[in-house]
Amino acid sequence: MATLSRLMRTLLFLLAFSLVFINSSCVTAQSFVNASPTELNVPQPPRELRAMWVSTVSNGVWPSSKTLTVDQQKQEMIALLDCVRRNHLNCVIFQVRTACDAMYPSSIEPWSEYLTGQQGKPPSPMWDPLQTWIDEAHKRGLELHAWFNPYRALHLSAKSPVAPNHISRTHPEIVRQYGDQLWLDPGDPETIRYSLSVFHDVVKRYNVDGIHIDDYFYPYRVKDPKTKQDVDFPDEQTWRRYKQSGGTLSRSDWRRQNVNTFVEALFNDIKRTRPNAKFGISPFGIWRPKNPPEVSGLDSYEALYCDSKLWLNKGWCDYFSPQLYWPTTSPGQPFGKLVQWWSQQNLQKRILAPGIAIGRNAKDALPEIELSREYGQGDVFWHGGNLLRNTALQQSLLAGPYAQPALTPPMPWVDNRPPGHPDLKVERNNGAINVQIKPDLGERAARWAVYARLNGKWQFSVVPGEQTQLLIPADKAQGVDELAIAAVDLCGNVSEWNAVKSTTPVTTTSSSH
Repeated sequence: MATLSRLMRTLLFLLAFSLVFINSSCVTAQSFVNASPTELNVPQPPRELRAMWVSTVSNGVWPSSKTLTVDQQKQEMIALLDCVRRNHLNCVIFQVRTACDAMYPSSIEPWSEYLTGQQGKPPSPMWDPLQTWIDEAHKRGLELHAWFNPYRALHLSAKSPVAPNHISRTHPEIVRQYGDQLWLDPGDPETIRYSLSVFHDVVKRYNVDGIHIDDYFYPYRVKDPKTKQDVDFPDEQTWRRYKQSGGTLSRSDWRRQNVNTFVEALFNDIKRTRPNAKFGISPFGIWRPKNPPEVSGLDSYEALYCDSKLWLNKGWCDYFSPQLYWPTTSPGQPFGKLVQWWSQQNLQKRILAPGIAIGRNAKDALPEIELSREYGQGDVFWHGGNLLRNTALQQSLLAGPYAQPALTPPMPWVDNRPPGHPDLKVERNNGAINVQIKPDLGERAARWAVYARLNGKWQFSVVPGEQTQLLIPADKAQGVDELAIAAVDLCGNVSEWNAVKSTTPVTTTSSSH
């Protein structure tokens, strides 16, 4: 009997809720009615990764100077994020660890010199740059990925004294001097444990959309200033320890195994901690010379001990962005041949989005975007400062490949279950269209995919998931006769569309957006 009473109460509640919602819908019946997305022929939303690196090392992009005030730093951040949003990119890759330091409050590593001018010195007034970048990106419907350097311990541009809690002070036994920089020794198991703890801390504490590492594994080789010969990385102690323990690999294979072990462990830890957080890798663009046959250049397999082909073959990442910073006409590093070759190594069907250098003029970048679309699912721009300053490229993007926004590609290997679709309440007020989105009670929407048919053409936009009210101004609303909205979850899955159409004739306008 008690069970029946609870059931009746539930049914009455649901009925009352439905009546309230239906009643509110009746207010708008004169303007819009529900429609089938199939009947309206709602298009599939554009899908590709459109990302931009924001480097902090040496104050390369942000902050532009280590002497800026906190307010000035925030102003620069907003300008970069607004530029990303305005140019229809959808992801920012923000460097949070340049050299065993932190662009966020950390109990493991010191504050970055590039933020405050002195390593270990907190910002004043206190703020959390990483969380603020995340929050401001999400307000704009963008993803924010935290970018780490896993092994570098001190950059040559560092000027301030090393902080007492820096790894070179707390665990000097795993730090090596190589050239004019400090590096963690990848062959020491303590290096793997220590760096993984830094990544894990961020994945656990911050709602980042992704974790990212670049091309620095074993360092690029330096030359002896006198002999001009390559200097080997000083890991004799750990190499000897490996051999004494019964290790049988060659030194080069052992070094590659050290990096492989770290990459696989990092991928697995991210997926255990927060499966919907993406893991991205952007290695040097050439795996080995002659792969493909037209290619010459640095052998990253031997020089950096970086078996990037293996990582992609195994699927130890969610997206893969080889740094293809050469023009399409480069004789030894042809962009098209390289991106095609990498696509052939993508056995696990991960997101392939090559890195593109945009310091050159727009005519070099646009054909590379088209080649990336042919063989992959997007691009990552090096770097944010170049995009911010390059108005010609911005205009070319908006007039061409980025004319409309795009959702990031999904990750079906993590989750392919779509979220529940939202309910809508749509009405016209003083010529404008007001849309209220009622989210499904299940999985929270990270973003809303929104289509509006304006003057007979569907226009696409991406709206932050926290925003549940939309306004189409009167000058645009005159030409809108159909709307469709879907929920998008953190893995990029899209719900069924909820669509409405106008019951009254619309006035055609001359606006194209």
